[in-house]
Amino acid sequence: MKKVCLTQTLNAFYLAFALLFMSTTQILAQGVTTSSITGIILDAKGAPVPFAVVTATHVPSGSVYGIETSEDGRFTLPAVRIGGPYTIAVQLAGLKMKDPTEGQNIFLSLGESYNFKTTLVEEATILETVVVTTDRNGIINGSKNGTGTNID
Repeated sequence: MKKVCLTQTLNAFYLAFALLFMSTTQILAQGVTTSSITGIILDAKGAPVPFAVVTATHVPSGSVYGIETSEDGRFTLPAVRIGGPYTIAVQLAGLKMKDPTEGQNIFLSLGESYNFKTTLVEEATILETVVVTTDRNGIINGSKNGTGTNID
């Protein structure tokens, strides 16, 4: 029977552990496959616009990413597909983008955080008349108060 030195066994164990550790860190480093879009939306006076809806559309695939701006007018669209072109639109009732062309033909690189800033200006909007009609329901009666039971 051959004697194996404890030092040789430990060295082999440490070598195997180091190789395993190095291979897992390389596998984990492969995780970035997307990009992101961040930005701020301002009004004509330079004040932030809260609750505006920002959408980014990847034109070739039709993928749409959307989010609402926070109270300080900022937004982040994480994990969006790389490439392009993208079209970015901002919508809020009564406001429109000052220059809609600034949100067109945007290309994103791997791991890049694209910064988008635009200004919204007032837009005249004509609202249509809304007519609400209803029928009186026989079950609901203004003269009945309290609990009741209906059995068919």
